Amino acid sequence: MTEKKRTKKELEEELETAVSNNAILVEQYNTLYTEAMQVQKIAGDRLVNLRLLEAFANEVNASFNKLRNDIAEVNRANTEAESVEEEK
Repeated sequence: MTEKKRTKKELEEELETAVSNNAILVEQYNTLYTEAMQVQKIAGDRLVNLRLLEAFANEVNASFNKLRNDIAEVNRANTEAESVEEEK
């Protein structure tokens, strides 16, 4: 279990390789970070759009329900008026 002693040149080569690998990893990290920030922005924009669409759908649904209630009220009034006329 004796370790071979490395020479100064071998150590310098290892250091150069490690520094080169580190630079590559830092570049990859920066690329991934930039892409993650872009994805986060897109997701935020989509969330805003979904909230706007949800608000719109809720307003349309409320208007539809109000219209349906108004039509039912008019129909009830017409039915009552017809039954009063028939009684005469």
